[in-house]
Amino acid sequence: MQVKVIDLFKEWDEDKNNKISKAEFRRAIATLGFEATTEQCEAVFRELDKDKNGQIDYRELLVGLKTAESKKPA
Repeated sequence: MQVKVIDLFKEWDEDKNNKISKAEFRRAIATLGFEATTEQCEAVFRELDKDKNGQIDYRELLVGLKTAESKKPA
C-alpha cells in the first residue's frame, strides 16, 4: 500500500496546526512500529527541521523523506 506524504503529515499533525511538534513526531515514530530512544527521535527531528523553529512543516517532511529515499542503497 502506498501512502501519500500529505496523508502521513496530516495524520501526524494531531492538533491540526500544519506543523509537527517533537511530541507528535515521537508518537508517530512509535505508531510506525520503530523502537527509538528519545535521543534518536530528537536527532532525526533536528535533521528534518531545516529552519530550526522546533517544528516540522509539510515541506520539510517531504524534502527529508525524498532525501532519505535517494540515499537508500539499491
